[in-house]
Amino acid sequence: ELTDGKNTKSIAGFECKESVVKLKNGEIIHVYYTDEIRIENSNWSNPYYKIKGVLMDFYMERYGITMHLTCKQVLEQKIDDSIFEISLSDSSYKKIPFAELENILNELNPN
Repeated sequence: ELTDGKNTKSIAGFECKESVVKLKNGEIIHVYYTDEIRIENSNWSNPYYKIKGVLMDFYMERYGITMHLTCKQVLEQKIDDSIFEISLSDSSYKKIPFAELENILNELNPN
């Protein structure tokens, strides 16, 4: 459950708005985001997908580890898409199903 908070704060030079998040276990957390950075749909791949802004101070739980992440600096840079391309003909890479990756990561932290 996500509701707008009343607080704002400056993070890495950006004015950030608060969202109050109620987790499935009932815990309440406060996250901050900015709409001053223009990235469309920046949270598509995380639990905060309903927030329409760039996360600047938030919590993320993955594989039994809870992390509190806070932005320290924002650099505006143009990155060529080719930097993210992986040559599947390169024998040093092995493509595995996502479920197998999940199992490997869960084994690293079984809690």
